[in-house]
Amino acid sequence: MSNDKGKAHWDVSTTGVFLKICVAQIYSKLRQGSSFTKQGWDNIHKTFNERTGTGYEKKQLKNRLDNLRKEWKTFDKLIAKETVIGWDPERNTVVAFDEWWERKLRENPAYEKFRHYGLRFRTELETIFKDTMASGDDMWAPSWTGPEPQRGDQPNDYQPTMDWQEGSGDRQDDTGRRAGGVKGRGREVKG
Repeated sequence: MSNDKGKAHWDVSTTGVFLKICVAQIYSKLRQGSSFTKQGWDNIHKTFNERTGTGYEKKQLKNRLDNLRKEWKTFDKLIAKETVIGWDPERNTVVAFDEWWERKLRENPAYEKFRHYGLRFRTELETIFKDTMASGDDMWAPSWTGPEPQRGDQPNDYQPTMDWQEGSGDRQDDTGRRAGGVKGRGREVKG
C-alpha cells in the first residue's frame, strides 16, 4: 500500500476505497461522459489519500482506473449476450458448463482469470463503466442497482415505472366480466 516514490501498490482494501470514492463523484455529478471532471479528480485524489494514508499522485489513480476499466471490459465481453450461464453471488462467479468455458477460452485466454474468481467489485465497476447515457441532471446508468441518488424536489423529474405483473391493465366491469381482457383463446365480445 505504500507509494515508494514510484509504483503504486493496490490491494483489495485500497481498490474498494478508491471505487467507492469514484462512485460518490459520479452521484455528485462530477463526471462528464465517461471522464471525471477536474474537480471530480481533485476530490478523488484528496479523499483517497486522506482515507488510505497514501501519497498517490492523480496519474497513479487514473492508471488504476484505466486498468480496472480494461478488466471490466474483458469480463463484460465474457458474459455479454450469453443466455446459457448463471451467476453465483456467494462466490461472485459465472456458473457454466465446461464446454462453454472451453469455447470462451478459445475466444480469449484472458477469460481464464474469471473462471474461478469472478470479478471483484462488479457492482461498483458497472456503475462506473457500463452504459452511462448522460451526465448532470439527466445522468442515468442502467446498471445501477443501489438506492436512487438524491436529486432534489424538482417537479419535472420524470421517473418511469413499469408494472409487469400478470394481468396488469385488465379490469372488471360492473357485472364482474373482464373488460379489455382475453377470455379463453379469443377476444371477449362486448355486446
